[in-house]
Amino acid sequence: MKELLLDSSFLLRIAEEPTDWENQVDQLFGQYRAVILSSVESELKSIASGKGKRAKMARVALEISSKFPVVERNGPVDKTILDFASERDAIVATSDVELASRLLEKGIKVISLRNRRIFVVSKRVKKR
Repeated sequence: MKELLLDSSFLLRIAEEPTDWENQVDQLFGQYRAVILSSVESELKSIASGKGKRAKMARVALEISSKFPVVERNGPVDKTILDFASERDAIVATSDVELASRLLEKGIKVISLRNRRIFVVSKRVKKR
C-alpha cells in the first residue's frame, strides 16, 4: 500500500479550507496509508503554541492529523520529509513550493491543494 506523507503546510491548508481530500487522494492513487512524521507534528505544536489565526489553524491541523500514525523522525522538517519519501517511495502532500520543487527534483510524487481540489504537482523544476 502506498504511503502518503502529510506535511505541515498541507495540514494547515486543509484546516483552513476543509475539503474531502481523502476521497480525492483515493480517486487518484487508490488505497493509501496517510502518515505524519514526528518532526511535522513538532512543527505544528510549535506553531499552535502561539497566538492568532495561524496558531488556531495549527491546532485544527493537529486535530486532523491525530487520526494518522506518527512515524518517529527527528531533525530538520524538510530533510526528514525528503529522506522518508526517498526511502519509502512515498507520495508527499505539501503546499510548500520550495519543498515541492526539491521533492520533484528527486523524482518523488507530490500532491497539493488548490481551490479545495487535490492535484498532482508536475511542474518541471530547473536544476540549480
